Amino acid sequence: SGPRAATTAIVAVPADHAANLRMRGALLATSLAEHLRGQGKRVLLILDSLTRVAHAAREMGILLGEPGAARGYPPSALATITKLIERAGNSGETGGAVTGVYTVLADGDDQNDPVVDTARAILDGHIVLSREIAQRGQYPAVDVGASLSRVMNDIVSPDHAKAARRFRALSATYEANRDLVMMGAYRKGTDALLDEAIALNARMVDFLSQDIGSHVDIPAAVMQMNGLFAGEN
Repeated sequence: SGPRAATTAIVAVPADHAANLRMRGALLATSLAEHLRGQGKRVLLILDSLTRVAHAAREMGILLGEPGAARGYPPSALATITKLIERAGNSGETGGAVTGVYTVLADGDDQNDPVVDTARAILDGHIVLSREIAQRGQYPAVDVGASLSRVMNDIVSPDHAKAARRFRALSATYEANRDLVMMGAYRKGTDALLDEAIALNARMVDFLSQDIGSHVDIPAAVMQMNGLFAGEN
């Protein structure tokens, strides 16, 4: 229901269905997006999750006698992920586009999980959620240091990119020295960058936190981030 219902299609395959049906669900959703792109439309494809698609492909590969490789995934399972992601993108013929948003579940929070590695190598960017940050009560639990956009410099202003780099540097510096700071072992004045990171940390955490029902547009977010460094509210 709602104003977007007429332009929304949902493909759902429960986790207890056979592996081939779970695979077909992802392929069908992608095919629908491609069909609409062929009509010149701009489509948002949200797929949850690539990991479950890889699990289904692994089950099918094992049944077909393929040898397992990294974490038991046969080569065809990871190749399926690659092909699925590459089907998103722009169409030079119709002007349509498919913007894909894919969730990936890291087994044991391992960032070197084969599915995570495969997706990260192909996608234009990734937002990493951290269990540790969530345990601090900070939501959304985005790990700024581990997250990345490969197209950011092409789509934002130079001032925005510069402020974001500074924010990331301060965040990384604080996280690298978090234990030292929490134990009270750090002496102010030893490291100027860490001094600044400590002074701004509470406001940076507040900037990264957002209630589930709140909405902040990009210009307002950029202004707020610049305000951190200017000493403004």
